[in-house]
Amino acid sequence: MPAAVSVACCQWRSEHGFRRRHAPDGRSVAGGRDLGRCIRPRRSVPIEEVARATSPRRAVAGTVQLRLKTALTGEDYVKRKAWLDATAPPCPWHQKDCQLVPHGTYERRIPEGTRIRRFRCRQSGRTVSLLPDCLAARLPGTLEEVEAIVRCAEQAPSLAEAAIEARPEDMDIGAAQRWTSRRWRPVQQCLELLRTLDPERFGAVEPTVIAFGAALGTAAVLAHLRAVAAKRLQALPAPVGFHPARKKAVDR
Repeated sequence: MPAAVSVACCQWRSEHGFRRRHAPDGRSVAGGRDLGRCIRPRRSVPIEEVARATSPRRAVAGTVQLRLKTALTGEDYVKRKAWLDATAPPCPWHQKDCQLVPHGTYERRIPEGTRIRRFRCRQSGRTVSLLPDCLAARLPGTLEEVEAIVRCAEQAPSLAEAAIEARPEDMDIGAAQRWTSRRWRPVQQCLELLRTLDPERFGAVEPTVIAFGAALGTAAVLAHLRAVAAKRLQALPAPVGFHPARKKAVDR
């Protein structure tokens, strides 16, 4: 190694807190062998870094998803760029004591060109995203597309046959079945939970999209349920609500 490079390396090591261990005879050692390796010491974290890491203004993990009330379809939402018209909702953590500020958008691949508006809490640094009624939560695509898969699964003799009908291009039957189950089961869980939360209205309704559609008098059941259960969306599983769905084993 050239002398100039060696001097530069030693200077960089000293500036970044590296040190060498030396034997009594002055040789650089590591584990009793003459390796000339550098050992980085443990260092105490300055109190300034701790203060920055725990500051209430620093962004923290956990994004809350809220409903963006709209009657637009997924296609119209993209064409009109409706996310630009979204206004800041009340802060879900501090209510009137805090005002959310714009925090840009993020992209959803399906439908192509979709963007979701985000806002940030000034006090906690947490972010809020506004999901329009036409889009599915925690799944790609629209609620209309998810509902079509669920109707297919409800009417098919088995989940395997529903998967074949929903994903005819998929050569792996197991993968198609898991894909179908990820849409059908969470919706079924949501309908069952709605029967428990609102027994006067849905207690006698079977937990199927077809039965709920007849009770509500609409063909767009999932989008309508998001509006009906607007105050319970944080407790309802996705894709209708915003709570992660419980995972269950797929029937083979």
